[in-house]
Amino acid sequence: MKKIFTLLCVAALVALACDREPEPEPTPGDDPVTEMDGLIPHAVTDYDGNVYDAVRIGQQVWMASNLHVKHFPNGEDIPFGGTNTSLTQPFIYCPDEDFDVAKYGYYYNWPAAMNRAGSSEANPSGRQGVCPDGWHLPSDAEWEQLKDYCANKDEFVCDTFTFFRTYASCLASNSEWESSNVNCSPGHELSSNNASGFNAFPAGNHFGHDGYVPVGTKACFWGATGCDGCTYAYDHYMFNTSNTLSRGSNDKDVGYSVRCVKD
Repeated sequence: MKKIFTLLCVAALVALACDREPEPEPTPGDDPVTEMDGLIPHAVTDYDGNVYDAVRIGQQVWMASNLHVKHFPNGEDIPFGGTNTSLTQPFIYCPDEDFDVAKYGYYYNWPAAMNRAGSSEANPSGRQGVCPDGWHLPSDAEWEQLKDYCANKDEFVCDTFTFFRTYASCLASNSEWESSNVNCSPGHELSSNNASGFNAFPAGNHFGHDGYVPVGTKACFWGATGCDGCTYAYDHYMFNTSNTLSRGSNDKDVGYSVRCVKD
């Protein structure tokens, strides 16, 4: 009797195993670590063949360096603006031939960053823009998600004041920032920067007919949220002397850095 019972148990276990759905094969390029902050090496390649690391910060995956592609995802060339500016025509900018594009990226005006698409306030934005396939330009809501996560993660907060928690240094790179005596700013103690791995270099920007803001004091990024039919869109920036990542707005012909987020 005991033998019959044992055989029945084994048969039941075999039947359950046969009915179980097979584990899905991982998609090539997917990061196996899905719930932990950290670097994802060689996460994406753009149209020009440039390879970027990425970093998981909370529930988002961001490129860990600035975009420096010269083509839209469909292969269309993005013209260099030179001394030209436009609120509607896509342009990219580069200060000079000695500029380290691989480190700092190109500056894109908003039409180039968006690939001429309309504004989005959604999360995710749904605007691929100039980003590689499978990635997109982050909306205001996605930038705010990044800020909220950093401000509420103790390891990323430099200091706590009465009304806010400072976190700019956790996003800033460990080098290139000009010195600052403001506590918790990117320029204060460079060796303690970049706890998040976001690695924001002070790449400066192109300011229309006013020329370039040089490397060292400012990191500024376009987002996918702007004013359709207006001249301006929203950006997110930090200075060497600031202790937070701020939101601002500027004319769409200004050239800023681009960071992409994984779809």
